[in-house]
Amino acid sequence: GSLSVVLRAAESQPGEPAPCRRLFNTAYKTANAQANAIQVDESYAEFAGLCSNMKAQKIQVFTVAFSLAVEAEPGQTRARNALRSCASVPGQYFEAESSSALLTAFRTIADQLSSLKISG
Repeated sequence: GSLSVVLRAAESQPGEPAPCRRLFNTAYKTANAQANAIQVDESYAEFAGLCSNMKAQKIQVFTVAFSLAVEAEPGQTRARNALRSCASVPGQYFEAESSSALLTAFRTIADQLSSLKISG
């Protein structure tokens, strides 16, 4: 069958809990708010593996990069590239820096989903 999955990476606003502030939850392996370079690399590798597995199962993957402008480089570019690579096709990758842009992205995704035929 065909199923669509939406993945999201976002940075939190100052004051939000630390786990919300890690792209792809890079600190999840130790529950430490400060992820080290090895954890970050492992997280991106795991993310890429999940994306590959979904695509191998013919799952349509949509990704949304939300509020990445606050992420310092090279993390901002790395996150965008990971999300772009994960999307099934270029038209299924979106960037949104505001809540209105995020709504627009999800409306576009909903429109694309409505044209997909779910098969079992």
